[in-house]
Amino acid sequence: MADQEKERLTRQAAIIAQSLEPHEVKALRILFKASIGSFEKLSGMPGIREPMVDRLAELGLAEKGTANTYTGAIGYRTTALGTAVFSALDKRPRKPSPKINALPSRIATLPPRLKTLK
Repeated sequence: MADQEKERLTRQAAIIAQSLEPHEVKALRILFKASIGSFEKLSGMPGIREPMVDRLAELGLAEKGTANTYTGAIGYRTTALGTAVFSALDKRPRKPSPKINALPSRIATLPPRLKTLK
């Protein structure tokens, strides 16, 4: 039963990893590296702010909790699905970048002023 649950989580993580936008991927990487297993305050995670963490929480990739019981500070960490998505990010296929075609020159070339001697 546990193997089926793990396989389902892996498949779901692969689907979510393919649909994430680049700024969501960056936020997930920062959150995962800053808070391994414990709740961490956002002040300890440069490059990520509360609206993005709330977006990850809506997707089920992050959760909110008490970072410090003494001060009651709010902290964030990745869920099991968030950890699975983080590991699936490296396995996802890259999106093809659009080709850039050169435009034809709009400046006409002038004939040379000097003529070569024969």
